[in-house]
Amino acid sequence: MKNSRRNVSTTKCLVRQIPNQDFTEPQFEVSIHAGDDRSGIRLYLDVGTVPGGRDVLKASGVPLYFTVTAENDSGQKSKASCDLSTYDITPPGGRIDEDYKTTSNPSVIKASVTVYEDSELVETKVAMGYGKDIWGEQIVPWQDVELDQSNINHITAESDPLNRKVFGMFTSPRTGKLVGPKAGKDSFHHSPGDCARACADLPPTKCMSFNFDSTDGTCELVEAIEGYHFKRSRSGYFSHYERLGVGKTKQFNFDQIQLPHNKIFFVNFLVRNYLGYTSIINTQGVLVDLTTLTTGYIRNASRDTLKHVDCLSLIPEEHRPDWIIRCDGTNPDIKNHRLIVDGPDSKAVFNGLEPMTDLLFTRPNWDGFIDRESGLLGYAIFVGKSVCDDLIHPHYDPHKHLFEVSQWTHTATIYPIPAPYQTLPEYGGPLATTVCHSIPLTVDNSPPLILEIYDIRYDESTFTITAKHNSSDPHSGLAFNDVCLGRTKRDCIEMRWIRFPFDPMITLGRILTDGVPNWLKIRAINKVDLRTTVVADSPIIIDKTGPFSGAVMDGPVHDEDLLYTKYSDRICANWLHFYDPESGIGLYLVSVSSVKQINVTDIANLTEYSRTTHEACVELTPENYLEHGHTYFTTVWAFNGANNQKNVSAISNGVTVDLTEPISGHVVDGNETDFEDIQFSGNAAKVEVQWKDYHDPESTIRQYEVQVQVAQNLTDNYNIIRDFVPFSNTTDSVKWLNFQFQHKDRVKIDLRTTNGAHNSIVNSTDGYVVDLTPPELLYLGDGMVQDKDLEFQVSALYHYELWGKIK
Repeated sequence: MKNSRRNVSTTKCLVRQIPNQDFTEPQFEVSIHAGDDRSGIRLYLDVGTVPGGRDVLKASGVPLYFTVTAENDSGQKSKASCDLSTYDITPPGGRIDEDYKTTSNPSVIKASVTVYEDSELVETKVAMGYGKDIWGEQIVPWQDVELDQSNINHITAESDPLNRKVFGMFTSPRTGKLVGPKAGKDSFHHSPGDCARACADLPPTKCMSFNFDSTDGTCELVEAIEGYHFKRSRSGYFSHYERLGVGKTKQFNFDQIQLPHNKIFFVNFLVRNYLGYTSIINTQGVLVDLTTLTTGYIRNASRDTLKHVDCLSLIPEEHRPDWIIRCDGTNPDIKNHRLIVDGPDSKAVFNGLEPMTDLLFTRPNWDGFIDRESGLLGYAIFVGKSVCDDLIHPHYDPHKHLFEVSQWTHTATIYPIPAPYQTLPEYGGPLATTVCHSIPLTVDNSPPLILEIYDIRYDESTFTITAKHNSSDPHSGLAFNDVCLGRTKRDCIEMRWIRFPFDPMITLGRILTDGVPNWLKIRAINKVDLRTTVVADSPIIIDKTGPFSGAVMDGPVHDEDLLYTKYSDRICANWLHFYDPESGIGLYLVSVSSVKQINVTDIANLTEYSRTTHEACVELTPENYLEHGHTYFTTVWAFNGANNQKNVSAISNGVTVDLTEPISGHVVDGNETDFEDIQFSGNAAKVEVQWKDYHDPESTIRQYEVQVQVAQNLTDNYNIIRDFVPFSNTTDSVKWLNFQFQHKDRVKIDLRTTNGAHNSIVNSTDGYVVDLTPPELLYLGDGMVQDKDLEFQVSALYHYELWGKIK
């Protein structure tokens, strides 16, 4: 700090950052001219981020304001101020990215650079060579370049109160956080938009990007962007946003070069600011690969040529359109396609799973293809009727559905399948090798067929399992049968897979566990090792005990036993509680007899029902129709699900046939004590009915049902207002008090009588009229004589009767 004594004073000072210093130990210089002609002076310095402030910061990239205070011996003070537009304590930063990591065009290398710096840049240079840093200039010597400045419109907080538009100043979020110098203390916000606003409010040279944690709202403002000096790494739920328009950019296209094969090249960029701070950033290495792929061993090749072809002709047209982008920048001087027609004993492409062995039936496969410089992009297969022809099937990538090279199988399945030759282009960028196999083969890509497994038997004395299966393979034939036993349809716990030569009859010895279902599975394998597995429809169960008997009841309703039936052409039964704890119930057999003996089937022979059926009706032939008054019995046979089925039987207690209806009695309206039928009623809510003398000599009365109908305004248009309500067979009258009849309604009641065989008859009352109005009195007179009114009487001991007329 400089000081001199003069009679004049000033309110201005000068400040600058001293160049050519170590950026870790920066220095600045403040100059002021102050003096007092009467006394000595003392100078004081304040530094802050606002004029007159004293909040000195350690961070860089923000304007600093300097205030110098001069005080004389008497305590009088004068102030002078000046500012430093940026306080720079970091070297220039940025990143340079190559457009691709491998190339087959030795004449072009492309890259782009982004540089950010607080201070003015005085030197920017680019070079390309075999290494990094200052010495990487063997291909393109260091040369000066001028960077382009990009501008992004600033979005103010007033125009974006919800902090949503501010995202237009930043890139899309990238997973992870950038580890670099921070532009301030960490803060906490409710959304990434609030964090973006905090960054946008700072100068672009101060806040170049920010990290935001979506779990706790941590906001980190960073004074750097991803590049050579600073890297992004995954950390919790952090996302990184980079500010657009930060720094200066430049695209490089080196197209006047000639690079050698199998070398790695680096593009280096030097940047220096006016303070003398210097940085050199570089790309990752770019590998030049000018050779086609190396195949497996080729012998007796009839053709081996190398030429340049259109890159798009090497791309599978329908299956790999994503490879078309790799044809950008093809060099016409580079021979990018090698075509080989192999001979006998070659090991690059062969038929079958064993090298140097061509089978008659096989799937295509290959081995030995490699590119030691840039690696393999993928494979493609095409099929034709002659060598190197693709009339049968165009280019096809068998590994398109796989994500990693480690998942490649090096085999292909293509259909339709005439007898073809196969061609195998290998892709490594726009360089390809095609090997045409000269030995014809028949390709079988279809698995065998297994139509069914049937006639499964188990001999409990010799412990031998026998089964038959209907299997075939029309293309390559069947080679083996694998057999296993499992306790479910999806396992082989009871017996692991055992291989047999192909035979439509399977025989094997095995002691099976009692009471456990054993599912037989057969796997057919053809001569190209394609497989089909089928499981038997039902398991083998060893159960040496029979099922437990249940109850058999007559009638079609489950769990209800009827004593009578009204049908002569069919008989129904239901059953329950048949079970077998080991093998379950496999099926039921039902028969009908006229005597209570389980082995008699004179009415209906045995009929089979599934294990899930628990009620059935057997239709009878005319010669076996049931007769009135006779009793018939139903027998149920339950078979378990064991291999050698055992059974148990039960018979019903019989059902008697009643083909006649109940005998009708009498039914009247009302509930008068002398069984009198009423014709009128003055009650709008009450309905009463009574009946007597209903009976059935064969099956008795089962129940009564009552129905109420009404017709309005003395008409005969009756409507049902209460449908049939059942009552027990001991009921002889019904009374309801919950109706709402109108005046002049006609009410009629129907009585349905049902006997034990479910035969029914319906009887109706003659009905009655609802009268809700009182009678009308026309006149009233004294005396005993009609139409003569007495005015006097002679006796005081008695009174004459009244007479009158009512309408």
